[in-house]
Amino acid sequence: MKIAIIGTGNVAQSNYLPFLSKQEGIELIYYSRTEQKSQDCANRFGGTVITSLKELVFHEPDSIFILTREMQRAQVLQQLLPLQPKRIFCEKPLIAAISQSQVNENDYYHAYALIKAAREKNIEMAMMFNYRTFDQVQKAQKIVVDRNFGPLQQISVVTHYNCWSHCIDLLLEFAGPVETIFAMSGSISYDTGEMKDKDVSATMRFKSGAVGSLIGTYGTANKAPLYHIQMNFQKGSLHLRDLDGQLTISDDNNPDDEDYPLNKDWSRDKQYDASFQKAISAYLQSIRTKQPPPVPIEAGLRELLFEAALRKSLTLNTPIQVTHDLSIQMASS
Repeated sequence: MKIAIIGTGNVAQSNYLPFLSKQEGIELIYYSRTEQKSQDCANRFGGTVITSLKELVFHEPDSIFILTREMQRAQVLQQLLPLQPKRIFCEKPLIAAISQSQVNENDYYHAYALIKAAREKNIEMAMMFNYRTFDQVQKAQKIVVDRNFGPLQQISVVTHYNCWSHCIDLLLEFAGPVETIFAMSGSISYDTGEMKDKDVSATMRFKSGAVGSLIGTYGTANKAPLYHIQMNFQKGSLHLRDLDGQLTISDDNNPDDEDYPLNKDWSRDKQYDASFQKAISAYLQSIRTKQPPPVPIEAGLRELLFEAALRKSLTLNTPIQVTHDLSIQMASS
């Protein structure tokens, strides 16, 4: 199997190539605007350096992983789609022209048009939302079904912006489509050294009738839990904390809470690395078996739609009916 890598920076070298380079039967191809970075990856992980996107597609890779910074992905997709590759796999968020904490309405419209163009050319696209593979997330999803917790009533998410798009994806996975969002901005800008932005708080109503809240911040210390997700169902509640950290279960049929902490033999960094391995492995298996990708590109578009509505609410200082006020509804398969 041939896997092409576009973007050979820190994300590729830290989260993808250490795993991909150890898989049997995987041939790696690299393209970067800075050829030396591609050569460095080839020297370290093995593989072939390509000097143009046209040449890359000519080698007929089974999938092309776009691992550039989010501000560059739209440009790469615009250049790549006319060449009609077989498959494309995108890092999160799908597109963010300014930054991952400043996704806006134009990002959503741009992504929508690109995905529509890919469909018309029969190019299969997929997303990386590796938080879905966390042990505690999967345990929580199973508990909701197995214990018949009933419908979700409320969900509350507080997250560092580094986990922002992932937490929005999880929020939508557990709660379903959003009907209305009302957002406001804080007055303090927190500075991480690399990124700076104000807190954002949003309340929402889902199409199911459940309600929720979301807070994004750069003010959380990296050593502290990077996110909290509290979910209240008709017959129980779940609390997820940090990168595959503690899961707390409150079951109406059990008087005592149940705690599932992170395995003491693992650090959250190891769990984070393992989540990439699980997500990439599942995607490669879908190619081998000619099945749809585990996380379709629509998940990335859905996340952008949520953010676009949130930002529009901030700008207009009014509640936004998501698909109505943004005029373009979710693209269908």
